[in-house]
Amino acid sequence: MQGRLKTKQRGAVSIFIVIFTALLVTVVTTSFVQIMLRNQQQASNNDLSQSAYDSALAGVEDAKRALVALKKCQRGIVPDATCDGLQTALENSTDCQILGDNRVNIAVFGDNGEVPVGDASLNQAYTCVKVKVQTDSYTGTLLDANDTVVIPLLPVGASNDVKAIRISWFVKGDLPEVSRDQPTVYPSLVSLPAYASWGSRTPPIMRAQLMQFAKGKAINLADFDGAAAQTRFLYPLRQEPAKPLKSDTFNLGARRTGAGSMTSGGCRTNFDDYGGYACSVELALPDMPAGDNREAYLQLASIYTRATVGYKVELLNNVGSTGVIQFDNVQPEVDSTGRASDQFRRVKARVTVSPSGAPLPFPEAPVTTKDLCKEFFITNSPTDYNGNANGDSTTCTPS
Repeated sequence: MQGRLKTKQRGAVSIFIVIFTALLVTVVTTSFVQIMLRNQQQASNNDLSQSAYDSALAGVEDAKRALVALKKCQRGIVPDATCDGLQTALENSTDCQILGDNRVNIAVFGDNGEVPVGDASLNQAYTCVKVKVQTDSYTGTLLDANDTVVIPLLPVGASNDVKAIRISWFVKGDLPEVSRDQPTVYPSLVSLPAYASWGSRTPPIMRAQLMQFAKGKAINLADFDGAAAQTRFLYPLRQEPAKPLKSDTFNLGARRTGAGSMTSGGCRTNFDDYGGYACSVELALPDMPAGDNREAYLQLASIYTRATVGYKVELLNNVGSTGVIQFDNVQPEVDSTGRASDQFRRVKARVTVSPSGAPLPFPEAPVTTKDLCKEFFITNSPTDYNGNANGDSTTCTPS
């Protein structure tokens, strides 16, 4: 009797082990299947999201075609009677299907309000594209110390209404990742240090070069050794919160000697006061001769930069103005929404329009019809750069 009972007990233990093992295998298998399905779903969503993003970019590219056509109309490159309709449509519309307007005629929207793009098997399309031709500012990023940008100062309305420009630079993303809290700016204007001494959290010196001439008149190359081309170096000096925004004017002699070309001030130790920028300076533009309409370009470059530099340029009707004059088809904003299956992606992009026939960019190398005067020397002292090779205050000037 006792032996039979032990046999039954051993059989019950075996059954429990089998049951628990089966449950464990079931749980592990179910969890593994769930992980596989979740990863598969995530991969599918990533593919669809990328496809939707590509669809949105297709809408941006179609918008560029319309903007190039508008720029050619504005510059008289395409003498077409439809230009007036194209300009009216793009400048005044907030319609999602503006590219399908018969005055624009870039895309064909279907009955479902979409433009199919890409492979039909992927079910891709862009559903909405809005174009903002007139923008409040020109924004961008200088990638390194050798990077420059040329910005047409083309306003909405009369070109001579622009009396000044506002340049803002250095955003929080330009700081090193380990210390993205506050920028470091100089409390006073000092002699330029060695490049290695310039801190990675300090905004760079910005070189602002203005080139302006009478619109529609012949350009004399010799004028760019004079009033037609002027320069300012914007030094990151701390601006007290109680003081108004730093303002100055362009200077003729800065390109030749650097004397009097440094504009100090305009920087704060936070990114809140200037709308996300550490530094901001307003520069008055030289007046044009009576009867001449201005055509102007601004070239920006960063000096002593240790990272990328975000910047923004605004047009003003006067120094200290609270309002801005909009740019006219200089850096339009395109808002495009793309779809792939049931996934949507939205892209906002600033595009720079410069079709063939537009003026050539301001050259980065010297262009002059006069003599050049250069001095070369090697030194370990940064102060030597403030004068000539002898260390005095005289400088080499062209004769």
